[in-house]
Amino acid sequence: MPVDRYVPLDRRFTELGDEKQMEDAAVRSLLDRMDGRPSGISWEDIYADGRSCVVLGEAGSGKSEEMKHQRDALQSKQRPAAYVDLVTMLQRGSPELTSEASRLLDRWRRGSGVAWLFLDSVDESKLAQPKDFERALRSVRAWLGSEAGRARFVLSSRVSEWRPIADLSLAREHLVPTADTSAEIDATRGASLLQGWS
Repeated sequence: MPVDRYVPLDRRFTELGDEKQMEDAAVRSLLDRMDGRPSGISWEDIYADGRSCVVLGEAGSGKSEEMKHQRDALQSKQRPAAYVDLVTMLQRGSPELTSEASRLLDRWRRGSGVAWLFLDSVDESKLAQPKDFERALRSVRAWLGSEAGRARFVLSSRVSEWRPIADLSLAREHLVPTADTSAEIDATRGASLLQGWS
């Protein structure tokens, strides 16, 4: 019998600031949790806001499983969503999609709404060559084609491998259509576990 690896933790995210603010936010989040007062940005807040973001966490913190669960949760509501491994994009040029993701994305491509794409493992996409992250983003953009402006992205990375200025700039350049100001990246909003853009 397969074991369900996902543990619902009601994860919350905090705006990204400088290093001291990140430490303070982590301590505040922990203390709030211990007092039973979850604080921060929830997944529903992210979806309602409609802005793409970056989720940062340590190795083994459950980023990949969380992203797969969020894909499944959106799909259960018939909302188009896909989990996209960036290393797979480098190797194949297209993601390995579940049949439900394929069905919902096909419908999305013919429609007018927003799809959520969970782009996993920025850090792992850089293992062979740092430039591979940029190549992976180009592959995502090519795969999306003209629908890129209607996609919202959640990227994941280890904190130690995320370069806030350079990597965010690459995301802006390759994922946001130049004519689509509604999807423009907002570098002023982010989190110790979340860095956001529109």
